[in-house]
Amino acid sequence: DCEGRTALLIALEEGHDNVVTLLLDKGSPELDVNLPDMADRTALHLAAEKGNQKLVQLLLDKNARQDLQDKLKRTALLLAAEQAKNNAAVSTLLDSPSNSINLADWQGRTALLAAAERGDKDMMKELLLKKADANHADDLGRTALLFAAENGNKDIVDLL
Repeated sequence: DCEGRTALLIALEEGHDNVVTLLLDKGSPELDVNLPDMADRTALHLAAEKGNQKLVQLLLDKNARQDLQDKLKRTALLLAAEQAKNNAAVSTLLDSPSNSINLADWQGRTALLAAAERGDKDMMKELLLKKADANHADDLGRTALLFAAENGNKDIVDLL
């Protein structure tokens, strides 16, 4: 359409999971799941942002690339970590051999910083186990430890 969205992207945006599944399972063999919209968001970005673990896995199975960044340099993993609607989507992205765990957005934020800012200890544990950089600082010099201290989150300070 005029926003560069494919049928797959529109179905994802509208929450029509059954249509997305049908397009991925029975669609054209030439279907490019990595084709972005005008904001450089791919199907994986949209599924991850919605926290939809099932569709994230299906897209990864169809060779969706995790290293692609939207216009704000956000990866699917970062979007999933920011939204935290479903930690299972984050886990699925992390279990993929090509995860983008330490890619930062335009502000220098990573998935670990997003989880730290939200105080999500369980997600942080999982990210750290998968080798997230605990010492990474965003463009304002904020680290996961700083977010934890700022929020008074002793459990996360202990974790780091």
